[in-house]
Amino acid sequence: MTPRLHLLLPALLLGLAGCPAPEAKTSSSATTKPPDIGSKADDLIRTDKFTQAEALLRSAIASAPAPQSRDDQITAAALHRRLAQSLAGQQRYDEAEPEAQTAYDELQPLFEPAEDYPIGHEELARAAWTLGEINSTRREFEAAEALMRDAAMWFEAHQPTSLDTAILLGQVGDCMAQQGRYADAEDAVTQSYERLRKELGDAAPETLDALQRVIFLYQAWDRPDKIQEYLATNSVTGG
Repeated sequence: MTPRLHLLLPALLLGLAGCPAPEAKTSSSATTKPPDIGSKADDLIRTDKFTQAEALLRSAIASAPAPQSRDDQITAAALHRRLAQSLAGQQRYDEAEPEAQTAYDELQPLFEPAEDYPIGHEELARAAWTLGEINSTRREFEAAEALMRDAAMWFEAHQPTSLDTAILLGQVGDCMAQQGRYADAEDAVTQSYERLRKELGDAAPETLDALQRVIFLYQAWDRPDKIQEYLATNSVTGG
């Protein structure tokens, strides 16, 4: 299931930092799982301990009672999203995709109407991003772009200076480049690289991944002059 929104990249690049954050809808009921489950799983995923994260999340999902509130539904969906990430980290994409789809499908109806996007929720944006990444890995670039574009709109609106936003912007551009839309992809791919280089430095893995997306774009576009220009900007590759 792909998102219904197909927002133009120029609007994304302008940023939506002025959009108001959604009012939190709280519940007096207890959450489905203790709040540290998600953070523990995030730490394991961040440090590439994917099998440990998978075990933790499968146990949490299996033992969770049926959601009783909106907050419970969000918490439960987030567990499925993290499980998808842990499986994708092990390159088990056939197993990861349904978990990511479950998370996205459970969250999307909670934030209708869709026209209010990006006034939604971080978990919806992260579910769209995770599903989009899996689709991209499977070379389903059109579906991946639609999902990650919507996620990027949320991040640009609510976390405009975060590293996640810069990384996601580059992935959206890469999806466009993979479809042969090089002019559309250029600003997203190059801005992602420049942001990450500024924040993390030339040698950071995230920066080098972003530079690789720039190089792919200009190779496919037959722009060797731009390849040399960007290689020269980085101390690791020739600056």
